[in-house]
Parts: sequence; structure tokens; C-alpha cells
Amino acid sequence: MLDGEHERDNAGVTVRRGWLDGMADMLIEELSGFGLVVSHDAARDVLGDRVQAVADTMRISQTTARSYFDADAIRKMAQMMALTLAEEQPGADLMGADRTVPVSMPLLGLCVAALSECINVRASNEPPEAALTNIGPIVGALSLLGQFIYSANAADWELAQVRVPPAFVYRAARYLEGAAEVVSTATHPDGTDAALAESLAARFRRDAEMLRDAASS
Repeated sequence: MLDGEHERDNAGVTVRRGWLDGMADMLIEELSGFGLVVSHDAARDVLGDRVQAVADTMRISQTTARSYFDADAIRKMAQMMALTLAEEQPGADLMGADRTVPVSMPLLGLCVAALSECINVRASNEPPEAALTNIGPIVGALSLLGQFIYSANAADWELAQVRVPPAFVYRAARYLEGAAEVVSTATHPDGTDAALAESLAARFRRDAEMLRDAASS
């Protein structure tokens, strides 16, 4: 049985929080320092996979493998995750960042529509707490995009484009890819929506690829 502490849930029932829950809380806190938001379930999944990988590699039990995951290890894990997303400039104020990526008006419209649909997908397919956590950054991205459009210069308007920071494009692409994953793994009880869901997931991935192409061109 996992060692841990007890707390009360929303219904006032005492529940046992295990080692993995505590480590997930720590990882979430460390990632927040880099401006990265991750749900508790996602943090648990990441840590569970890492513990299993250590156990498999060293041929030890998961309980023994947990001893390698202290506060310093969690801190380093968060740093590595942030470095993996370095192109998104975690924690950076994108309003003040250099806007070097020209995005055409049609692609801008597609981005607004896709990000809006991301919110709908998260709200419809995730538990309320997780949905609120994951929707926040997407709403922020839409707000940023509106400000980029509002402050575009006359030359860009004449070219029917708006310049945005590269990091914004990469963040938006990741949000779309995340929504594609949510749609792909959602449960469809009667099976009638499976094909439609996969079509939506494919569109999310296509739109994300178009955004990444714009940033790298």
C-alpha cells in the first residue's frame, strides 16, 4: 500500500493521499515556476512512467525506485521538461517579445476557430477541475492573439498578415495537439461519434502543423 497522508474530499470523506499524489503536487509547483500548467492527473502519469522506467532499467521494485525521486530529482525533472518546451519560452511575457512570425489572415482565422474549439473539447471531455486548469492558458492565448491583431502595424495590414512571437505559435500548436489527444481518447459509448471525433482530431493536428510551419519558415 502506498504511504501517504489523509485529507478530506469535497464531500467531507477522509481519503488517503499516496506518495504519488505528493510528488505530483511538487512537480506541478516546480513547473508553475516556468509558466507551465499541468493537471494533477497528468503529473501523476508522468511520475508513474518515470518510476516504472527506473524500476525496469534497474530491475528493482517500484517501491525501491521511488527512493530515487526526492525534491531535487523532481526539480531537475521540471527543468528538463521546461527545456523540452524551450521554443515556447515558458514564463515569458509574450506581449513584450519580438514578433517575427508573419501569420496570414486566413491562418489567423483558423487559429482563432481552432483554439475556441479546443476550449469546447476540454470542457466537454474532462472533469471540471482539469478542464478549468487546461482551458486557462488557451483563453490567455486567444486574448494575446486579439492584442496582436489590434496592435498590428499598417504595413502588415496591407499585406493581410499579423506578426506574432514564435513562442506564441508553438504554444498554440501544442494546445491544438493536446485537444487532438483528448478527442482521440474520449469515450464514445454508442460508437456513432468515433469517426467524427477522429476527423476533428486530424483537423487539430493539421492546424498545429500549419502553425509550426509558419514559425519555422
